[in-house]
Amino acid sequence: MARSSSEAVSTDPVHLWDRCGWLLCSGRRVSCLRLLLAGVLLGVAGCGESASTSNAPSPNAATTAIAPPRSSPQQTSDGPADLPPQPGSISDGPAVSEPSSRPPSPDALTAPVSPSSQDVVLAEQDRKFAEIQAIAAGMSNEALAEHRIRRYQSERMTLYSDIEESIAGRLPDLVDGLYKELVAYFGPPVDPAPETFRTTGYLMRSSQRFENAGLLTDSVPEFLHGRQWETAFWMNDQQQGYYRRHLFLHEATHCYMAALPIRNAPRWYHEGIAELFGTHRFRQDGTVMFRQLPDDEVEFRGHGRINTIRQDLAANGIPTLAAVRQINTNDLQRNTGYAYAWAFCLLLDQNPRYAPKFHELAKDLGKGEFREAFDRIFAEDLAELSLEWRLFAESLQAGFDVGRAAVVFEPRPKLLPSGETQTTEIRADRGWQSTGLRVTGDGQYRIRATGRFQLAETTRPWVSGPRGISIEYFGGLPLGRLIGVVVPVESPEIAQRTAPLEIHSFGAETDWTAPSSGVLFVRLNDDWSQLSDNSGVVQLSIEAESSQR
Repeated sequence: MARSSSEAVSTDPVHLWDRCGWLLCSGRRVSCLRLLLAGVLLGVAGCGESASTSNAPSPNAATTAIAPPRSSPQQTSDGPADLPPQPGSISDGPAVSEPSSRPPSPDALTAPVSPSSQDVVLAEQDRKFAEIQAIAAGMSNEALAEHRIRRYQSERMTLYSDIEESIAGRLPDLVDGLYKELVAYFGPPVDPAPETFRTTGYLMRSSQRFENAGLLTDSVPEFLHGRQWETAFWMNDQQQGYYRRHLFLHEATHCYMAALPIRNAPRWYHEGIAELFGTHRFRQDGTVMFRQLPDDEVEFRGHGRINTIRQDLAANGIPTLAAVRQINTNDLQRNTGYAYAWAFCLLLDQNPRYAPKFHELAKDLGKGEFREAFDRIFAEDLAELSLEWRLFAESLQAGFDVGRAAVVFEPRPKLLPSGETQTTEIRADRGWQSTGLRVTGDGQYRIRATGRFQLAETTRPWVSGPRGISIEYFGGLPLGRLIGVVVPVESPEIAQRTAPLEIHSFGAETDWTAPSSGVLFVRLNDDWSQLSDNSGVVQLSIEAESSQR
């Protein structure tokens, strides 16, 4: 199979595995047998700051100390050097991949394949990949150098690469740090065991060099960005530093998960977790933080997941929780599939309501079928999670404060009879908060809010009332203004997409006709990344002037 050298590699995450008989990475139609070998057995890689500290009980950012750089970063033709970025420097964006699945889940094929046939194909593929690993391990440094390839080793990784030594030589240390975080998150690897677990990576600027050295053969189907098999991965070099590291960590996460006893975990989980751990940031002292939420489009240039989601929501509406949980390989041919998988895992990982259970799920992956375990662990939360996902997806932005933005629910929202009034307290430092009321379409309500609160800690704090202050706007409305949304209560199995939520501007007092039926949530308007310096509350009063039971 002839391969051309990877020259200017696109940073646009295109995902390449189609389970219906088309191998999209090469743009050619292939036989069903080739698809079974290349598509079913192999996961395809393709794609593609710390979240602000919260007083709300949110998980700590994963932080690992990385050994100091072996040499000073150097500017190269393919973008800035990698570790770590200095203040004001630019370090660019991510990429992604699908993991291998052993055995493949039942819906991975369009034609039935008997277990015995799968075992034969898997065994043959294992043998071919083992041959590549043996060739690599058996080559001397001098033999590798003839192909302009170097070998780099750390405690948990062996890397073969033809890119600059000043960049490649420091990447294995990232995987060592990642390994520690993954052990803490999932527990130790099972097969191979911790004593022997190592990741092997092939980072290629010129794929032809690796072909010539026997380290890239026809047994590795063509790919755009990266491809993982068991505890090894191949990836094309990326032009920008952040994108290179993100893809590198994404693939290494897949390698680790391949050593866990996962039973039929869905694609959203595999890809969302790999994206979650791939999204990283450095401190000046050389420590790296995993599971980060980008807060700077320049520093995280190329990540693109948030913009992808916002564009998709504007064009197509919000995917329901059921739709996100059904993300499959067809969805992962588009950037949106990876973006939503990452966002869903981010919500579950960092929202204080769901994080403990999501982390419990990670520890229990070998104890049963994934879907059954998920439904059991989140059984009491699925209805609220469906609403939370919708509000989260609608609001997600750079620097989103996941802890403080966690939705405040009331356990049993009620209908308010005509003539009755309900009061509640709304905090300035939180996101959407339930009023505890289910409003009815065309129902008429009088809304009043009183109180003063602080929106920013500066030399002269910004103090506002529920009318808001017009010195700054967010979402087209004054900061501090009381706003609301009506979230329909619907069966998650009915719709795959729902319309973007309409924001209602209430201010200090208004007579309001509900446009539809659902639960009314309100908040005091502010940038989602700026909630931490808010303080104070307002008293909200809602009177039903006419409503239906």
